[in-house]
Amino acid sequence: MAIGERIRTFRKRKGLTQKELGVQLGFKASTADIRTIQYEAEKRVSKDDLIKTLSSILEVSPAAINVPDIDTHVGIMQLLFTHEDIYGISVKQDGSHVTRRPTLLLPALRPLTAVISTIWRWATCLLVNIKSTIRRTTS
Repeated sequence: MAIGERIRTFRKRKGLTQKELGVQLGFKASTADIRTIQYEAEKRVSKDDLIKTLSSILEVSPAAINVPDIDTHVGIMQLLFTHEDIYGISVKQDGSHVTRRPTLLLPALRPLTAVISTIWRWATCLLVNIKSTIRRTTS
């Protein structure tokens, strides 16, 4: 999900209109909705200070707004959170057992089960590698 889509998703989740978000960001009321539309459509590039303000207003981490860098653990977690938001996937850990639970599986989403399964297998391998790394460094 691109940065504009993320802004739109979090704005809607918060129940704000484009104009309301723009005003809270400090834009003039007469142009607030247009400016917000431009950021959501990615006609304007969100700078770091705007992302920090957005994250504060929308009550999310700045990392949740930025497009994740999948080469980092934080980026991987943000990617998984995004899939949870979009597809209703949740991961639960009971002790040492991790389970996945699609909480929403509409007919239109059924083709995504292969993608979900792949991500699940990948995430499970990642967790196993992280656990073994932690064990090696603490031994």
